[in-house]
Amino acid sequence: MRIIYNEHRNLSSAFNEMYAEYEFAKYIRNKFVGHIKIELLTKAIEWKPELRYLIHKTNEPKIMFLYNIWILETTINSFVDSNGKHKIFNSDTDLIYPPDYQRFINFLTKTIKSAIEYLNILDAILYISIEENEKIESIEHWLLAGQTSFKYIKK
Repeated sequence: MRIIYNEHRNLSSAFNEMYAEYEFAKYIRNKFVGHIKIELLTKAIEWKPELRYLIHKTNEPKIMFLYNIWILETTINSFVDSNGKHKIFNSDTDLIYPPDYQRFINFLTKTIKSAIEYLNILDAILYISIEENEKIESIEHWLLAGQTSFKYIKK
């Protein structure tokens, strides 16, 4: 990426403008979506004690919706610096409270649109940098693809 950024400073600055938002989105993905952490669940139970008392109703869609909302809130609220100050929002988030919900939706919308724009620019830059004789004229890449042997990918 450094080589690309050296030649295309606007790409670097576009990423840097949204760096905090991208880090927050990555944090949500890593803590809530991709890998639910026991520390997150423990903190969620502290934040919403209702989780303890509704465990026997988790087969009900409305209860599971609440579980997911409360665990997502915990994820959002745990994105703090070493002093406990929120890194993105200026207060705790309660997604049932309409202004907090809208604030989070605005964050998601802005971050997703920005990431799409960034990736479109990166795609255009990378496409241009591919040598002409490698674009479609050579069938070698597709012949190699047909010989691919898949193996288990370790961590």
